[in-house]
Amino acid sequence: MVTNGTFDTDTDWNKTGATTIASGAANFDGSSGTGLLYQDILTVNNVYALSFTISAITGTLQVIDNSGLVLASYTTTGEKTLSWEHSLSNGNFILRVTAGANTATVDNVSVREINPLSVSIQMDGRMTYADEATPAQIEFLRWYLNASNNIRYFLRTDSTLNGTLRLQQFNAVSDTSDSADVYSPNILVPYNIAGRHGSTFVNNATDGTAVTANTTPTALPDLSSTDLSLGYDYMGTIKHFRIWAEDIGDDGIVHGSTDIPEVVGLPEIGVY
Repeated sequence: MVTNGTFDTDTDWNKTGATTIASGAANFDGSSGTGLLYQDILTVNNVYALSFTISAITGTLQVIDNSGLVLASYTTTGEKTLSWEHSLSNGNFILRVTAGANTATVDNVSVREINPLSVSIQMDGRMTYADEATPAQIEFLRWYLNASNNIRYFLRTDSTLNGTLRLQQFNAVSDTSDSADVYSPNILVPYNIAGRHGSTFVNNATDGTAVTANTTPTALPDLSSTDLSLGYDYMGTIKHFRIWAEDIGDDGIVHGSTDIPEVVGLPEIGVY
């Protein structure tokens, strides 16, 4: 979405303070007051991903929105990435150094709109378990930042359940999708599971059958800097693991949770 993100010319950007564009980069000098660099390109309630490179810095460079809210602060060189939901009616994203001994050189600025914010996952293999009447009998995968921000795929045998697959999507509140009693306890039980997660939905499919989507979620947890653990609490084998950076839809998770080796036309981030 950014125009002239490589700073080939001194155009397209709004600048204040001692901020200049020269030699293919933006240069901030806080000795002459707070320096700003921005473009007015954002829309309310949309989610954006920003990336840029800091090649030199003294002090702090901040990313702020047009209300002055600090989205991130940086004190080191290198490539920086950030995603956020824009909450204002008009849309500046702003790079800022405050007055004083703060300087920075920035290049390769990119802003992309993420719409919809979503991810899809598939996993198949064989598992061995006995019914121990616990809520997470087998945990296929755990993408876990903390207790309030995570995605988990696990098998439930608590209460009267006997092999119910649960997909949990947690962003401040827990939203779940269940396939009731699909995998009975035994040795090397074959399974094929898939799920789709978004800021407004979560759904699962097992062995080519999808359940009705849960449409109560209002946000997707930001797990972009968090490791995803496979076979977190698990005995068995894993044949495939796939992840897509998009919503592949109910048809996609039905297709993905069968023996068909790929979901046609949808590029995968990883196949293992």
